[in-house]
Amino acid sequence: MNLNTKEGQATVAGSPVAGEELKKALEAGYAWWVNDTYWLLMPYKMRDPGVVLTLAGTEKKPGTRGQGAPHLRGVGLTPKDATGSS
Repeated sequence: MNLNTKEGQATVAGSPVAGEELKKALEAGYAWWVNDTYWLLMPYKMRDPGVVLTLAGTEKKPGTRGQGAPHLRGVGLTPKDATGSS
């Protein structure tokens, strides 16, 4: 799949698909890529526009610095799935 044009090929059970089935497969593949890349790069994405960092609680365990919680506003393909939905 070309991520810029969102065109490509797909197979199901080893057989190539075409038409509407191909379109759905490419859309799903793109969404999976976006999601997986987001979580892979999460430490770098924490400063993106739309990410608001808040303190998740005041209880600290020995040797920790507390807990942070990202609240995402209008970020990614499914922004309402994130905590603190928009």
